[in-house]
Amino acid sequence: SEASVLSKATATAHAGDLYLGSAALYFLGSRTAFVKERRELSLPYSSIADVRKKSGKLPASKGITLTLAGGRGPASVVLTGFAAPNHVRHLLETLVSRCSPLLARERLTENVALRSKFGLEHDPSLFVLAEFGCALVHAEGSSKGKLYVTQRYLCFKGSLFGRETRAVYAFDEVLSVEPCESPAPNSISLACSTSEE
Repeated sequence: SEASVLSKATATAHAGDLYLGSAALYFLGSRTAFVKERRELSLPYSSIADVRKKSGKLPASKGITLTLAGGRGPASVVLTGFAAPNHVRHLLETLVSRCSPLLARERLTENVALRSKFGLEHDPSLFVLAEFGCALVHAEGSSKGKLYVTQRYLCFKGSLFGRETRAVYAFDEVLSVEPCESPAPNSISLACSTSEE
């Protein structure tokens, strides 16, 4: 995946390619007319203490901040320029949590907020596996928002004419998931034992 790396210690950006291995991430900077030397970075997942969303107004400024655990070098590394930054962030969270005793996904700020937002505080081990921009079609209309996938739930948060819509579907209540006819491309129908959306 193409990415940009900003090291807070040097405050300079480098464009290049990011490779995610089984135990480390690797960044190989691009050569340009202005940059003769390639910037290379190898970062073991075990050295990462935190993975956070980096917000921004422009898509190119959104990305991921990796907080490093002690040692020499920068205290954090910022990765930007992804076409799908949330997808890359959730993938990095998975890889880092497998290798680093410092990162507990369920304690990340975003996951604590998700459990609170959807009334799932009773399950403190839940964390976001993936999130997708989508719309939920219901009796009042179509609410544009986000679908969060956790280990045991599908959680939707959106709005319709300024009115907030929230829905939680437990996987053990899902009877079927099928493609459906809809004006929106890639639509699915979710049938649950409690309701059908």
